[in-house]
Amino acid sequence: MKQGQDEMKQGQDEMNQGQDEMNQGQDEMNQGQERMEQEMKKRQERMEQERKSGKEELKKDIVSVKEEFSNIIQEKINAIEDKVASFENKVISVETKVLKMEESIDKVREDIGKEFEQKFGKETECLEKEISHEHKESKVIFTPSLATIKLSTFDEKTSWQVYKTQFTMVAEANGWNPQAKAFHLASSLRGDAADILETLTEEQRHDFHALSSALELRFGEKCTK
Repeated sequence: MKQGQDEMKQGQDEMNQGQDEMNQGQDEMNQGQERMEQEMKKRQERMEQERKSGKEELKKDIVSVKEEFSNIIQEKINAIEDKVASFENKVISVETKVLKMEESIDKVREDIGKEFEQKFGKETECLEKEISHEHKESKVIFTPSLATIKLSTFDEKTSWQVYKTQFTMVAEANGWNPQAKAFHLASSLRGDAADILETLTEEQRHDFHALSSALELRFGEKCTK
């Protein structure tokens, strides 16, 4: 009987030991669950941090892309502005060259005019004095024949001032009326000067005043009737 009691006591001890082991296992399970929860919490926090960090990186990437595109666009704009400025400079350079050429042409024309006047001006002046002197000595109008005084031609290359003086002298010497002067003046025109006739009406071409006024406008000097 005592042996049975001992066995029962031993069994009770084993049960108590088993209960302790179960309690210990439960504690270990609880601890493991706490560790798992803590680990899961850490992972969630880490994932949240990574998500936030990813957003920041994405924002930075977007800003970087915008800046890059902005720089590219600005470079294109600068390149276009440089080309425009270069073109404007070329235009200014061409205009300057054209202006210099026009000035050179005007200078050449002026020199030619001066040379012509120097060459024929004295002869014209002497002829005017001679005719004036003969008019004073004679009470009758001096009317030499057309064969004696020939009318020269006129184009844009000669001096209008000199030519109109010569024309007036010949017209007076030959006693031409306005209609005759218009006829002879029109017949004497050459080159660009003759082109003026096409700009006038039939009536104006036979009108000395109208014809001489058109020549005056073209060549810049007042024509003597």
